[in-house]
Amino acid sequence: MKTYFLLLICICFLTGTLTAQNGYEGNLLKVKFDAASISPGDTIGNWEHISWSNGYTWSEFTDHISTSKHNYLFKTITSFNPVMYDRTEVRILNENTKADRQISYTIEVDKPFHEYRTLLFTKVINANKGKWVISNLYTNCFITDNDSLIIPPHNNAYNFVTAVGKINSDYIAVFEKLDGGTRDYKLILTDLSNAPYVMIDSSSKEIIFSDKILPVKVAQLSQNLFLVHDGSRMNLYEFCNNKMIYHRKFMDLESYRWEYTDSTLYIFRNGNLEKYSFSSRDTSFSQQKILLSSSSLAIDNGFKYAAMIISDSLKVYSIDKKCIINSICIPAIGTSPKLVVDSPYVYIHQTTRQITGVEDNDNNNSLRFELGQNYPNPFNPSTTISYSIPKKSIVELKIYDMLGREVSTLINKMQNAGDYKVQFNGSSLPSGIYIYTIQAGEYRTSKKLTLLK
Repeated sequence: MKTYFLLLICICFLTGTLTAQNGYEGNLLKVKFDAASISPGDTIGNWEHISWSNGYTWSEFTDHISTSKHNYLFKTITSFNPVMYDRTEVRILNENTKADRQISYTIEVDKPFHEYRTLLFTKVINANKGKWVISNLYTNCFITDNDSLIIPPHNNAYNFVTAVGKINSDYIAVFEKLDGGTRDYKLILTDLSNAPYVMIDSSSKEIIFSDKILPVKVAQLSQNLFLVHDGSRMNLYEFCNNKMIYHRKFMDLESYRWEYTDSTLYIFRNGNLEKYSFSSRDTSFSQQKILLSSSSLAIDNGFKYAAMIISDSLKVYSIDKKCIINSICIPAIGTSPKLVVDSPYVYIHQTTRQITGVEDNDNNNSLRFELGQNYPNPFNPSTTISYSIPKKSIVELKIYDMLGREVSTLINKMQNAGDYKVQFNGSSLPSGIYIYTIQAGEYRTSKKLTLLK
């Protein structure tokens, strides 16, 4: 990746053109459900969403899983420029050993970004004693507790791709065959005991769908009734003699985030957590009930916990208990930060800097939104805070303690574009770490300062 970014910089330099640069960058925080506040040790990674007039770079953490010995993060990195085209890779990072490995790589030349991006989701399922990690529909790997990463080879035989659900105790597994650029699939009933090297043999039981769909997820509602999702619709099927017979349509659904447990169906889509109750007596679902709604809402894979951002605070919600179990102040989280929930932690894409403006590669002197580190730091009792704004804006600069309580307002007025400095006097405050936050239009970021008496 470093070589790629150097090449991109060289290309922009040689063109000698003005390049619009906009976006955000920040830290990935790992915050425990019961934490009282955040600390410097909560930062475990970095991300960025930056666009230019002739390209973009986008990286974010998409999922998290744990085995009995290790914790893993999945990071998607997408870049584009007129020479390199679209380039996307999925990487797996071991939190414990800091090992960083690529598990998927894609270059798309002829498809718009929004058309192929949906294939590059990271899907994680349990299998045997490890975890299957599906980075897209055509690449799979298997993580075991000894930190081995196994990527089964693709050939002209049917290879295991993913498991989509269970019939009683056995998995329905999708096997894929790639032959001359064409793809063929089989759905096999298997126990996955030999995962990831699961092959089709004479004892394999093939599942046939009456309408010849390719399911992406299956849930068993009763002994012979199943809820099947094909990526765009959820339908009810009756299972008889290894055949799924279409019963009736339930709903249109393009979200892959849903879970059925204890006669309850949970669906997560468009920032809403929906709940439906199933009645085995008349084989029907109740009317939709919205449990939670937020643009920042995130749900764990087991649909046991949720997290959302409300007014610069992280709210952790127990779905079983139907209540908020903790609230943590986290300054500079942005208007709609991405969250990843994996009990007992929430992973937060904290925005620390917004980048905006026009930069001239030959004379890069233009102003942009920026908040400088206070100096001196630590300080007693006074320090100077500097910041820059590229356009006329209403500026608010405030100081908070680590519990999120406002202790001082330094600036609250309209200011013209320019560089500014302001003094902060902490003589009336106790020693400790404080947060200073600037808000100027849509730009918002924060930094820490230390008062040491």
